[in-house]
Amino acid sequence: MATLYCNNSPLEGWKITSRSSPLDYTVNFTIRKDGVATGKVVRSGLLTPRYFYDYYDEKDKLIVRAITRPFSLGLLLPWAIAMDLYEGPVKIGMICGKFWSHSRAKFAFKDGDGKVFANAYLNSERCNFMLFPVEEDFKKCVEFVGRPFGDASIWSVNPASETLPADEKMINIFAAFVADYQEAFIKKHDRFTTIELQNPNQV
Repeated sequence: MATLYCNNSPLEGWKITSRSSPLDYTVNFTIRKDGVATGKVVRSGLLTPRYFYDYYDEKDKLIVRAITRPFSLGLLLPWAIAMDLYEGPVKIGMICGKFWSHSRAKFAFKDGDGKVFANAYLNSERCNFMLFPVEEDFKKCVEFVGRPFGDASIWSVNPASETLPADEKMINIFAAFVADYQEAFIKKHDRFTTIELQNPNQV
């Protein structure tokens, strides 16, 4: 089960909390705004050539379906995934990983004609993705924030303004995908700080 919700944003942001088993064929991500469920993303597929990320509204009506491309490098490496998004029979866009990038992972958001209009970059040191329009207007970015320790299943999605760099439906599907592959994107810290407390009564 997963929940999307958000704090401190001009929009009702969202947070994803996934507690699914690694062997679950389907994973549900419930979308909540102001504590009210407004839809969900359902991922289906397990060790199959294709995975589906279906976005439903609050009445369980299918709005957008994202289908990963079969027999691609993304089957083995999540940062290389490519998925086509459809509203009914109409292709409305694509999200695809980029091979050569200074970031550990970069995903291009494309429209139905294949034109890139936004890019998402992974900063694994800070455990987040940043989504920017192609002109890199920082006032229109969306931040996806994960946790490298503690409850690593939680992702927060924080838009910087009411003007989003991509359609909210695409953002929801990408957020579910990132949460689905949490361990592939976020490095677990192997450094710990040891604090020694000295007993003041000791001589």
